[in-house]
Amino acid sequence: MAHRASFRWLVCLLFAGLAGCIRTDPVEAALKKLGDPSAPARRQAIDVLRQQHDPRAVEPLIACLDDQDDDVRAAAVDALGAFGDSRAIEPLIAHLATGDEELHQKIIAALGKQDRARTSKRLISLLQDKKLDPTQASALIAALGGLRPAEAVDALIPRLADDNEQISGAAIKALGQIGAPAVTPLIASLNNTAARVRANAAEALGLTGDPRAIGPLIDCLKQPSPPAAESPTDAATNEKMADEKTYDTPQTPSPADVDLSVRQKAAEALARLGPSAVEPLISCLTEQDPSVRSLAAAALGQLRDARAVKPLIGCMTDLAGKNTSEEENAEGVNVHQSVLDALVSLGEPAIKPLVACLADKDVQVRRDTADVLGQLHYQPAGIDEKVAFLILRRSWDDLVKLGSPAVGPLIDCLQDEDADQRQGAARALGELNDKRAVEPLIVRLQDDILDVRRSVVGALGALGDKRAVKPLIEVFKSNDVSVEAAAAEALGALGDSQAVGPLVEGLTDANAGVRQAAAQALDKMHYQPAKADDLIVYLVALQAWDKVAKMGPAAFGPLAARLSDQDIDVRQGAVDALGDLGDKRAVTPLSQALPDWDLNAGLVSALDKLGWKPASDAEQVYAWIGHKDSSHLKQAWEKTQQVLLDDAGSGDSRKVRNAVFTLVALGEPKIVDDLTQILDDQGTQELAELYLNCGNDKLEKAAQEWASSHGYTTISLPTSGGGRASWGSW
Repeated sequence: MAHRASFRWLVCLLFAGLAGCIRTDPVEAALKKLGDPSAPARRQAIDVLRQQHDPRAVEPLIACLDDQDDDVRAAAVDALGAFGDSRAIEPLIAHLATGDEELHQKIIAALGKQDRARTSKRLISLLQDKKLDPTQASALIAALGGLRPAEAVDALIPRLADDNEQISGAAIKALGQIGAPAVTPLIASLNNTAARVRANAAEALGLTGDPRAIGPLIDCLKQPSPPAAESPTDAATNEKMADEKTYDTPQTPSPADVDLSVRQKAAEALARLGPSAVEPLISCLTEQDPSVRSLAAAALGQLRDARAVKPLIGCMTDLAGKNTSEEENAEGVNVHQSVLDALVSLGEPAIKPLVACLADKDVQVRRDTADVLGQLHYQPAGIDEKVAFLILRRSWDDLVKLGSPAVGPLIDCLQDEDADQRQGAARALGELNDKRAVEPLIVRLQDDILDVRRSVVGALGALGDKRAVKPLIEVFKSNDVSVEAAAAEALGALGDSQAVGPLVEGLTDANAGVRQAAAQALDKMHYQPAKADDLIVYLVALQAWDKVAKMGPAAFGPLAARLSDQDIDVRQGAVDALGDLGDKRAVTPLSQALPDWDLNAGLVSALDKLGWKPASDAEQVYAWIGHKDSSHLKQAWEKTQQVLLDDAGSGDSRKVRNAVFTLVALGEPKIVDDLTQILDDQGTQELAELYLNCGNDKLEKAAQEWASSHGYTTISLPTSGGGRASWGSW
């Protein structure tokens, strides 16, 4: 029995051995799956191979670097990194410049897990290849940055001078990552003759985080140009015309611009270097150079160290009342604003010291302080403090919301030396509707500043107090058109009969705005003219053209008088009304007004209503122009040319304008020389703008030459008037 049992045991043992022999090898199975058409299956196979860590997988995984699926390639990179097999170094390096940023970073990480010395040496060697494109070079540099080998510094420093920003930017970052070994060569580069290298070196030093860089960077901030630096050549620049087209010759940066760019990088680097840079930057706040002070203040704001609060407040106090804007603008910086912005950035630690400055004897210090505190969401304790704070901040709407407590301080503010303060206070007092403000506002009607007077007038009208009537009547009789119009509106709001006589006189003012404001004020007062002639004058001033046209023959004279008005809307309204009036007497003044580019279509339309027929060559040409009848104008070219060139030489600005715009719209090449001569003889900014943008190269060149000879650096677009004309648009 025992013998038989032993036999059975042996058989079972044999079967067990055979079962072990046919068990599947997981590595072989995973390697087979790398050829699976399903990307998820290939991805899963790579995970298995990574876990098995079998050297047989290295070459197949290298092949997966060219897989079509992003996830498969990324998984292969991760797996090769985990293997740390030197066979992967070259393939990983070869794929550095392929794929997206995420894959790029994975490859760098994988290379870092290989033989670092061997990998670094190979990367440095490959970087010497002059045939590398920017993408390949920057990828190799980025990989060196990830590995952080000290021996790469000598190869990377020259890359700071590369003209390609992709390469120089990668070198900056890589040197910053390498850190301490790069600091000494980077400090030496701060004395390079090329501003680009100095700026890039400064940026890289900031990325190292090494405090050894602070002193040299401070020196760079104060003295950005080394003695041996080559000054860039100043490029000649064409004068610029800021219209639809801008003509500008690219300029080589001036030495000041170059220096400032280096300083900016030095300041930004210092801000990265942390608390150790605070005291050296504070010392820069007393420098004479405004760009140094400005950039130092900005860096201190970024560092947000409480030690900077008092020095920055001292700088703010020192700047108050000093007109340094010209010096600052020449340097491209603003010390004052930089200091205020830095104090805002410092936040809570700055509040208490700043509150003490609200009582400073210098009003500019108080205003600057209030602006900063406002941005820090400071809330004054009491109502009086709040009013004073809001006045300093010029928060007029908030003061109106406070109501009565704000009235007294706002009245005091009417005496402020700052015109903006007086103007804002006047507006707020008008909205507060407190009669205490009437007499102080009346006094301010004599203010030297036009905008202040206008706001005071509006406030008095809003307050509705009869004490303001006589003073406002006097203002209405002044020579300031905008104030006169505002005074008329205020008198209309007050509705006092004393104003009727002066307002009626205003109906015949030379300025259309004053006439209309006077008419609207009278309308509010329910003015009813006793005579038809007075009613017509009133309606013309009101620009109620439909009503004027219904007044019959008596309206002819007042309407004809407005054909020469300076206001285009008034001229257009008078033209339309005369056409509707149906009075044949209108033919003469309307035909005389024909050479008016802005109104010629309306003039011809009005004359057509009156049965007018051209009585001269000039009238015939004007009629064609009004109808934009280019066919007849060109068919009768000799007549057209004669009439328009005579007008261009007449000295009448409207005729000149009408002639030139018409000739440009017709676009006859043979007239270009005449148009150029017109610009030379009696050109205006508007005509130069027309030539510049009309689409004719010769006229454009003539406009540029005219602008240059007349001292223009900018020709702005016209703010009013009729439509533009393009060459040959008719």
